Amino acid sequence: MAEPKLNFADGVLINGMTYLITGLIMDPPDEAVWLEAVGDVLPHVTRDRKFIDDLATAAAKMVVSAASGNRRSPDYTRARYEAARALGECCRWRAAMAYDAFQQQGVAHVG
Repeated sequence: MAEPKLNFADGVLINGMTYLITGLIMDPPDEAVWLEAVGDVLPHVTRDRKFIDDLATAAAKMVVSAASGNRRSPDYTRARYEAARALGECCRWRAAMAYDAFQQQGVAHVG
């Protein structure tokens, strides 16, 4: 059985959170834009995969905590850590799917 495809909301969640977690120098207004974008798509992500559900749960905590105005709070820091862990699982899954396709089909262009 083939894995269900990710929807656009999943893509915003994954890529937005990747930016928020891996950005070394974060511009506060830009961070706020991406926290808002992630918050907007949360009701539409496909939570049938554990790694998406975990990432969405952590992202929701980050969005709520950031809304309090303190992005240095223990709650925000904890949510960011949980998001980083979930994002790692997400990347592992996506890399495994891509590697499996590579082994079956060889080099192909994606998007």
